[in-house]
Amino acid sequence: MAELKNRGFTIVIATHDLEFAQAVADRWIVLHEGRVVADGSPRDLWRDEGLIRLGAIGRPNSDVG
Repeated sequence: MAELKNRGFTIVIATHDLEFAQAVADRWIVLHEGRVVADGSPRDLWRDEGLIRLGAIGRPNSDVG
């Protein structure tokens, strides 16, 4: 995947594994109950307390900067 990204390809991944998503994606679109509730960088979304309270994402297990 890294090689494709380096070559300019866009890759769409659907996952519940946010640590994996953070490792491979520079942009997240977060769905909650079938609706888009957030769109942004993993760093910004991990810091969004509203998303965490909503249950759309959990708290990060490690420092995300």
